[in-house]
Amino acid sequence: MNEPDGIEPFHKSIRDQWKLFMTGGVFAAFLAALSILSTLGVAVSVEVPLWVAGLVFAITIIVAIYRAGMGEHLERLKLADRLKPKLEIPGIGEISNGHYRIRVRNLTGSKVLFRAKLLESTPKLINYPLPVNLQPTHGLKDDDEGEVAPYKEQSVDIFVDDGVHPTIGLKLRGNPPCLYPVPRNERRELLICVYPVSEEGGAALRWFYIVPQPNGSVILTADGTVKPMSPV
Repeated sequence: MNEPDGIEPFHKSIRDQWKLFMTGGVFAAFLAALSILSTLGVAVSVEVPLWVAGLVFAITIIVAIYRAGMGEHLERLKLADRLKPKLEIPGIGEISNGHYRIRVRNLTGSKVLFRAKLLESTPKLINYPLPVNLQPTHGLKDDDEGEVAPYKEQSVDIFVDDGVHPTIGLKLRGNPPCLYPVPRNERRELLICVYPVSEEGGAALRWFYIVPQPNGSVILTADGTVKPMSPV
């Protein structure tokens, strides 16, 4: 079985720990003692019984296995911490000036720069390839990146509705950036992903629905589950 990146094979860890143990402090102390006795003019004759050599060998192997196992465990904990989601999508954001938004929450104790993408649309968008970036509200770097403070939330714009025209506009940051027209009487399903760009971490994704209403307006609603993804 392949080891995750950054974690060496267990047998190699045992070998390295054993070599370090045997060539490190144990034999260094032994040789130093012999050197001191020789300097003092003390004749030293060392005869090690076979069973003692075997016991030392067994103990050093056990210690090497323990140290290798502990090291691998710590590396896996570090890897899991790096890859766990740093962000989540709690749900719908505040509607302001006809802008319908979703909320992105920072799950960490440090500031996170992130991007949001539209991964799928049902019905499909015509002549506009996916995935495509969405626009974080008050975003950075040409509105393709957002910034969210520790344990705080930031919104992302999804579409604009002036309440007058027969279409609403998906706020897409593709090539070119545009308000992609969607008939207001058409139900649409959108799969949206958010992921950090300032550090390692998994992404989160969630389905959202644009739902026409009998009075001619539309609402934006969210699926009930937030799903983790692999790092983007």
